[in-house]
Amino acid sequence: MLLSKSIPFDIVNTIVQQLHDDPVALRTASLVSHSFLIPSQRCLFSKIDLWVNYSRGGGYAKLRQLLCLFTERPDLPLHVRHFHLSTSGEAEPPFTESVCAIDSCIQSLLLLLQNVRSFTLYTSWDRLTITCQNAILQLCNSPQLNHIDAQRLHAFPMACFSKISRVSRFTLRGTRISYLPKGEHKTTVMEQDILPRMKYCLDILEFDENSFNTQTPDRFSNTFTQPSSFLDISHLWLLKLNGNSIELMEEAWNIIQVAAATLKYFIWDLLSYRLGPPDNEFHHTKPFGTIDISRMSNLHFLAFAIGVAQANNTWILNSLASIAGRNRLETLMIAIYHHPCRTDSLNIRDFLTPLDRQLASGNFPNLITVIIYLGVPDEETFSTKDTRITRDFIIDGMPLLRKTEILRVENIDALRRDSGPFCVDHILAMPSTWKRDVV
Repeated sequence: MLLSKSIPFDIVNTIVQQLHDDPVALRTASLVSHSFLIPSQRCLFSKIDLWVNYSRGGGYAKLRQLLCLFTERPDLPLHVRHFHLSTSGEAEPPFTESVCAIDSCIQSLLLLLQNVRSFTLYTSWDRLTITCQNAILQLCNSPQLNHIDAQRLHAFPMACFSKISRVSRFTLRGTRISYLPKGEHKTTVMEQDILPRMKYCLDILEFDENSFNTQTPDRFSNTFTQPSSFLDISHLWLLKLNGNSIELMEEAWNIIQVAAATLKYFIWDLLSYRLGPPDNEFHHTKPFGTIDISRMSNLHFLAFAIGVAQANNTWILNSLASIAGRNRLETLMIAIYHHPCRTDSLNIRDFLTPLDRQLASGNFPNLITVIIYLGVPDEETFSTKDTRITRDFIIDGMPLLRKTEILRVENIDALRRDSGPFCVDHILAMPSTWKRDVV
């Protein structure tokens, strides 16, 4: 019988990196040679997406299997770096035995995770049992954690951040933060019990127009801008906004006033929460809030996702004009929702022509890349026979945009997905010469 020989670590590491998204291949590789065993396990268990349905019990069997495996092999949960917990179904007090059993498994699993770097929570906070809430709070306060992604939570307590030590990135999507303990009145906020004494610097912040209570809109930005806040945004270098409500504009402006000098990435997705029939949503002409970027003197990356009706507005051109001649802008990315059955291609030219003229004026000497996405609905595709929507027609007579030769046609859903071009992780992974300075 031939004994398996050890393979150099650099070769093993290279192979595992190439197979990182193929669990079957990783498992096969670990059986071929013992040299692949630990690296393959590290890759296989580095990211866990867990979904549970309270009403139907969906996902409970896999949850139990994972918990049993981690209990028998305590070395495996140490490999988990990214943990995503998503729940669905009704689970309201008083909790049934099945709900308590699910939450007990979740609690036991969370207590085994010691090296999680990124934690995503997609659930309803009030519908979790106390024991499960405590386990989540303990994970949020883990010294290893540096990214919290809270999605569509309700009454998510600020107390969960009271002992954070390394968290530098927050993603708050449809999350309403609770500033008061249950049963407390607005006049009896006990900041001493909620806020720690130390400040922690945030590098990346993403939020949407559902991240705060519109009845008290100043509460959200005060979390980051008040002297008593434990989250310091004075060194924030990436800000992403999802939505275009007036309330979001006000919140964003309060944050930008503090972080404008250090912001290097600014991404604004105006389409995220305006999805619907083209005639009713994307093509509306009602006025919407705008954000002044003139104070962002250190901006390297600027991105907008807009509808055609919004593209016809001059506010983007005015925003670029406000930083002309005194900027470090290297990448401009614009996504435009486009409906091929309409005459929108002509409107897009009306927007891109002055944009090209402005970018070619010499006021943006550091500009390297211009990326333009045209998003179409699921049921529509671009027709190669329709001269109104061909690439050459749209950028005809635009020397700068033609020179860059970057015009990408994407499905509108591709723009919105977590892996799409407006995803923060996707943007940070883009090749750049300046990312080394900020990451």
